[in-house]
Amino acid sequence: MRINDFPTELCPSCFTVLESFSGCTVCGYPCVKREPHHLPIGYILSDCYWIGRILGEGGFGIVYHAYDLNIRHSIAIKEYFPRGICSRRDYSVRPMTDFDEDFNRGRERFLIEGRNMAEFENEPNIVAVRNYFDANGTAFLVMKYYNGSTLLEHIKSKEGGRCTFKEAAEYLFPVMRALDVIHSRGFFHRDVSPDNIFLAKENKEDKKGESILLDFGTAKSVFSDKTRKSMTGIVVKEGYSPLEQYGQGGANMGPWSDVYSMGATLYKLLTGKTPPMPLERCDKEILPPSAQGADVPPHVDSALLCALNLQAAERFQSMAAFREALEGKRESQAKFPDIQSFSQPQQVSPPSHSSSGWLLRFLLIAGIGLLGTAFYLWWQYNH
Repeated sequence: MRINDFPTELCPSCFTVLESFSGCTVCGYPCVKREPHHLPIGYILSDCYWIGRILGEGGFGIVYHAYDLNIRHSIAIKEYFPRGICSRRDYSVRPMTDFDEDFNRGRERFLIEGRNMAEFENEPNIVAVRNYFDANGTAFLVMKYYNGSTLLEHIKSKEGGRCTFKEAAEYLFPVMRALDVIHSRGFFHRDVSPDNIFLAKENKEDKKGESILLDFGTAKSVFSDKTRKSMTGIVVKEGYSPLEQYGQGGANMGPWSDVYSMGATLYKLLTGKTPPMPLERCDKEILPPSAQGADVPPHVDSALLCALNLQAAERFQSMAAFREALEGKRESQAKFPDIQSFSQPQQVSPPSHSSSGWLLRFLLIAGIGLLGTAFYLWWQYNH
């Protein structure tokens, strides 16, 4: 259904019925110019969803605030739109030349993500997916709309860009329990970070909000090397992705990978700093939160450093074990049993110490070689 087929005009933000829209007199939402790659305000998707304002946009999709004309309720809709390999024409999305295979494979995984997320609709701390479908040459997820802000936005608003461990635990422990549920069903998230945790508030008086884990990173794992090179920084998230996520296809990823990302998220909350990327750390130890001014007990320092271990096999192998260590109920140095292999999209197991250690040694040797070459060229030039 095209624009103007619906007989009334709605505010793109609060969806109040208006005679015409030049700025909402109810919520104050202004009349803003739409980017050409966005669906226009007032477009009716799948004969049901009235498209409103943009809620967010990333490398793989656009999230709209929308209105369900059947149930008369606001919702959020995520559109599969991998930036850099597709374009929009007459409301439809088309892959660019030479990217058909990547685009179609990513769309398929996007719908799988929707189906996976729909399995957790009744879990209170996982975003509720109500519907998923193909349309306009691409794919869409229909989700519950939440008022509030991301955890990243919230923490930036606090003094020093950090919070106490008690506050951090209130935000993250519910999400950690939700991740336990996800892992128990054979999935893992791939993209845990402060901007993928939403603090949903029922009203303006609600100071804390309920922590909601947002979209999985499933679709991000299927793009070819050619596509990754054209979309640098999308497949991994700087400071939050573990070392094994930098490998081909993330074949050695599992719940231990989400443990690393959750550890990085907690580190950000306690210190106000994003951890360095794994490839920048090599064999250097990361500073514990207490060494950066955070008031935390020793067992929290120890648990966090264990979660952020570059060696996947030396981290906590489950989110429950990580949470118990943060609560002081488990020793961080203890050996944890390997959990069963997970299949997302194939069976995996924790990488051995030798595989990651070999990579680090290789990077160190390569760096020394480059420095030696640079010194030789300098010496030749000056002599």
